[in-house]
Amino acid sequence: MFDDLGKPLQTLTIFKQISDANNSNTTPNDDPNAAQKDPYEFGGDTGLKDQKVVINKIPSMTNQAIRGVDVSSYQSLKDAGVKFYDYNGNEESLMKVLADQGVNYIRIRIWNDPKSASGQYYGGGNNDVAQDLKIAKEANQYGMKILLDFQYSDFWADPAQQILPKAWKNDDQTHLEQDVYDFTSDTIKKFNAIGSNIGMVQNR
Repeated sequence: MFDDLGKPLQTLTIFKQISDANNSNTTPNDDPNAAQKDPYEFGGDTGLKDQKVVINKIPSMTNQAIRGVDVSSYQSLKDAGVKFYDYNGNEESLMKVLADQGVNYIRIRIWNDPKSASGQYYGGGNNDVAQDLKIAKEANQYGMKILLDFQYSDFWADPAQQILPKAWKNDDQTHLEQDVYDFTSDTIKKFNAIGSNIGMVQNR
């Protein structure tokens, strides 16, 4: 959660708490709050995890149809200790789970430098190029195409109030045009270098 200026009101501490719960020997009988700590393992009281979901195939849909998911926060969740599971309850790569369900496109937002002067990430997914490349490497293993969402900012971009990246704030119009070109070109080259299939790009 963030305030109107984009400052985080809630951190990823909650994900660390989930990780701690996963690594403990706590059972629902030992801890009445355990159901809140690991939804998959202790979520049986709601009955939701046992319900089956049936999605009928659309006859006109071919393998060329785009079936995409925004996974921008995936790497930051992994870094915070969050684990992902397949439909059999086995720990698994989220990219594999998605691919097994027919997802063939992932969208990743890109910020320029989402860190404070002390090097701390602002949060919200920590989506600098280095983090996004980690997501892309995993997606590459399952043949997923990638949509890169360039926001040309250091944090959330709003077309009504676009805040320039810290590194560009003193640049004039000519330099800004070159900044955008260089950042876009360099980023795409880095994704191409690891074998990513960039099918689309967009910008805010």
